[in-house]
Amino acid sequence: MKPWKLIGWRTLGALLTLVGIDRGLYHFGNHGKWVVQERHPHLGWHMLPNQNGWSRYYDVRERTNTLGYRGQGWPSTPADVRSAYADDAPPVAPVEGDARGDDILCVAVVGNSMTYGSSVAENEIWTARLEVLLREELALRGDPRRVHVLNFAVQGYVFDQMARTFDQRIAPFLPDILIVPTTTYDLAPMAAPAPTFDYPLRRWVVRTAISDFALRRVQGRWMPGPSAPSFDPEVPDIEGNRRRWAAADADQREVAWRLFALDRGASPAALAAVEPELRLAYFERASETAFERLWARAKGAERSALLTLLPPALFERVRQTLQHELTAQPFQPSNRWMWDRAASTLDGLRQRLEAHGGQLVLIALPTLSRLSRPDQPSTSAYWAPWARSDGPRAFEFDPAAQLRARMPELASFLRDPAIFDRGPRGELSIPRAAPEIETSLFFANDTGHYNARGHAALAEAVSARIVSAGLLVNER
Repeated sequence: MKPWKLIGWRTLGALLTLVGIDRGLYHFGNHGKWVVQERHPHLGWHMLPNQNGWSRYYDVRERTNTLGYRGQGWPSTPADVRSAYADDAPPVAPVEGDARGDDILCVAVVGNSMTYGSSVAENEIWTARLEVLLREELALRGDPRRVHVLNFAVQGYVFDQMARTFDQRIAPFLPDILIVPTTTYDLAPMAAPAPTFDYPLRRWVVRTAISDFALRRVQGRWMPGPSAPSFDPEVPDIEGNRRRWAAADADQREVAWRLFALDRGASPAALAAVEPELRLAYFERASETAFERLWARAKGAERSALLTLLPPALFERVRQTLQHELTAQPFQPSNRWMWDRAASTLDGLRQRLEAHGGQLVLIALPTLSRLSRPDQPSTSAYWAPWARSDGPRAFEFDPAAQLRARMPELASFLRDPAIFDRGPRGELSIPRAAPEIETSLFFANDTGHYNARGHAALAEAVSARIVSAGLLVNER
């Protein structure tokens, strides 16, 4: 039977019309060309696998592999790991035995858009260049091992998401080295994961130009977006409070209870007299306004303990405020608790990594602001002492000097922040009249990301330090 008789002329005509509209939006409207991300219940969001999209300026191909990341995938993927990826499961246990093999040097890299390689060709990203440099170094040494450097960076990720990526996506492969590039942006709490609105063929639909057009041009303009849920900040979210209390550990509960009791004016004796099982009865009836008072009262480590107990709407407002504070004054003493919170996250990751013989490497990722104003503090001010203590915990270094040497005159010229041009949405760009602008390691119109020269310079600096630190010594 012919297709039009099987499905009908009208259905076939409608399908062909939709395909024509989709292709028109793709070729003439640049819709459906960006790499698609979707919400994830554990990671916050992640990229869909097997995409062949374009960069933000439609000039560079940005592909994702079968696991949803840029560049090559792992040499092999055990069945239980494939299942975890497919089902969006929580952390999976490491593979029994050594999945790496004695003939492979596995290096995993997490990070955000600076490591993802926004608008940079796949083979020019610093992780791809690092693999080439390490392969050449092993060949010079007569070391027969193959090298795989896998890029697990996702645009917008913070430390919380990087650690969860390690737990769910990287740990089962027992990497020899895990590289964590650090910026002050990474210290902010991750946005609360939101559920995905699912329907048949959703992953296929969201890749289309029509879906992209609807999201960017229609929703919120021609048709209203989803309305925000209404709530009364004075009405307790009993079920939510109970759920968050159950998920908290003993230290978090103790801090929350102490703050709650102080807010009610209770004495220390009265505080200690309340049985643990009765504390939940008080806590679950706390309104959002009450939590807001607790947050204002909390200081330092108390805020770290209280953070996950906040109601969703208040948590999001607090998260955005903290992100702004980290952007404006990341090294302010009042923000020290966010550094300590990130250190605790990394310490748990390090312990799991070292349990199978892996090595944690921290990089103080140089920004253009850091290169042009070397008097500014680096993340190394915190991470270097942390990395050297207790073991030491990790290998940490700051390649800013090596990168600044690649653009000395331009970096000196850009020392004054007022020199930058500012776009209509507040974005900064390097003036065209800047001296030796061709030496820039950053895009002229996107100063927050490395260009191909920047990725090459970073790869060379990282490779040199890994070699000089003796991290390539084969102890197996």
